[in-house]
Amino acid sequence: ASVRRIISLRVFDRWGALVFERKDSTPNDPAAGWGGAIGGKSAMQGVYVYVIEVERADGVGEQYSGEVTLVR
Repeated sequence: ASVRRIISLRVFDRWGALVFERKDSTPNDPAAGWGGAIGGKSAMQGVYVYVIEVERADGVGEQYSGEVTLVR
């Protein structure tokens, strides 16, 4: 099913610290994603964990998680 909205997108560093959070955004909006910065500065390359919670078009919520490798 298609996604109606992104409830939250959170990105964590390898120690579990929250480095990015965006709530209530629309799908496929590049400006709503994480650009690889922490506190306005380029994040160190490495593996980061993401957790995304979405609302599908049928109103059902789902949560996904995984890893992303940041390479500079």
